[in-house]
Amino acid sequence: MASHSSSLEAQFALKQVEPNSGLGKAITYLLRHWKGLTAFLREAGDLFMSLIHTCELASANPFDYLAELQRHPAELASNPSAWMPWNYSETLARVAVS
Repeated sequence: MASHSSSLEAQFALKQVEPNSGLGKAITYLLRHWKGLTAFLREAGDLFMSLIHTCELASANPFDYLAELQRHPAELASNPSAWMPWNYSETLARVAVS
């Protein structure tokens, strides 16, 4: 990721972006927060990769799984363990019947 921040800095060095322009201010803001942003994205990426892999191990489609969690927030909150990737389809069938 450091190469991306370097290319942003190069925009100023090569005078391709005026530092006081809207884009220049946005790049300055991004560069000022680069370390924290990339750390957050690595942690969030790790979380989603773990979730995707767990779904695949449980033969569950990760996108469908997340969509169903969004469709059933009350049920999920009342019984989170029933909505794990390895048993959510059975729970979903029970919810559909009741």
